[in-house]
Amino acid sequence: MNKRPDTSCKCDVCRSWCDRRVGWFLPEQIGEIEKHFKKPIAKLIGNILAVDYWVGGKDGGKDILVLCPNFVGNDGKLIPFSPYGRCVFYNERKECDIYEIRPYECRWPTHDFHGEENDHEIVAHEWSRVQNIFDELEIEVPEASLFDVLNFMKDGLISGDV
Repeated sequence: MNKRPDTSCKCDVCRSWCDRRVGWFLPEQIGEIEKHFKKPIAKLIGNILAVDYWVGGKDGGKDILVLCPNFVGNDGKLIPFSPYGRCVFYNERKECDIYEIRPYECRWPTHDFHGEENDHEIVAHEWSRVQNIFDELEIEVPEASLFDVLNFMKDGLISGDV
């Protein structure tokens, strides 16, 4: 994987993403996360971390699970179909509480990242190689209902993400 260099996230555009979306970690960041929180990943999921997914990835159309911060108000292990919300690590001072171990997708300007459609898929592909990490969590990705799709489209049109 061709990794991007870390950059600062001090501008208002970047910070606005922290209020609306969460970035995805790479599998190789698991050790850093466990060391930082002094707990195994499985104990952090559903509270401060969550599992998101790439629908119908490169591996024969299978959904690919990925690790990310949870967002405020999501009490489950899985990020819902419409993944909008403030990152649990984005504090009142408009700073990241885990800046040193922030997700890979949060390490470069989000206005650059979200302009490139393939980056999300590339990160998902990295996770496709280590899906066994999620086996003990027994997470199943639900089929999106028509209601989910309509809400996703409505939310995307309002926020400009779609």
